[in-house]
Amino acid sequence: MIIRTKSTVFCCALLLCAFLKCTSGSGDPLAGGSGSGNPGGGYTTLSLFVDTSATGNLQKTIAQAPAQPSTGGPQTGRQRYSVHDASGMVLTIDSVVIIAQHVSFALDYLLSCDSLLAGFDTSLHCGYSGMSIKGPIQFNCLARSSVPALGFVKLPIASYTGVVFHISIDTTQPGIQSTTSAADSAWPIFVHGSFTYLDTLRSFFVRCSLNMAIPFRSADSGFTVSQGDTTDLSVVFDCRDWFAGMNLKESLDNRDILLDSQGNLIIDDTQATGPGSNVVVQIRNNLIGSGRLGVNRR
Repeated sequence: MIIRTKSTVFCCALLLCAFLKCTSGSGDPLAGGSGSGNPGGGYTTLSLFVDTSATGNLQKTIAQAPAQPSTGGPQTGRQRYSVHDASGMVLTIDSVVIIAQHVSFALDYLLSCDSLLAGFDTSLHCGYSGMSIKGPIQFNCLARSSVPALGFVKLPIASYTGVVFHISIDTTQPGIQSTTSAADSAWPIFVHGSFTYLDTLRSFFVRCSLNMAIPFRSADSGFTVSQGDTTDLSVVFDCRDWFAGMNLKESLDNRDILLDSQGNLIIDDTQATGPGSNVVVQIRNNLIGSGRLGVNRR
């Protein structure tokens, strides 16, 4: 009996040593220390939205139908935000849509995307400056939603420097070259709202066409995804900055920018000419420049 007990203990010890050797040998510590790949990981949420906590000339108002029917554009979201241009003219924003063809989680430059994703159960792929989600993904920045809904994105355990949105215009969509349609389905950045000009309430549409990668980084210069944790990533845009330095009323008075046949203002690359041709570029740069990446771990 005593001999069997010792033999049993000895065999168990050998098995334990073999187990420890197999599980601690060649595992990549950045990949979770579990051999090849990274079957563990943490979860991440991602959203884009307009700043709702600012004060000053940003005012949250109740959504109301415009006095005149608009020519199109999404009407989702239950809030509007009123801002001013340089002349003091009030513009009420009721829809902001950003469409990304790819969304990438940028890695620390010392890390290998291929190594981290090896054996990792995920729909992510390497490319476009990091670990990428293939789009198109349409972000409604007032409703704080996306189509398709992203839900929880599983990322490997690693250090990340930020999030990169790759946007480009889809010229295959109808209305993209039209000077009368306000179709939003193809424009990477689309803003819709209302304003009063010559005592008439009108709609405005900002349609930005561009092909570029837009990186957003947190004030802490990045974030770390840890095993079992959830990291909430939010790109917050402060809409008070969007019309800064622009006098739209003066541009309309001088006919640098024009109203369409329905009395609405469409600002895009096909509309503005002469001195007004830079208006859409200014709005686009102001909008992108107002975005900040917030990180919350839980």
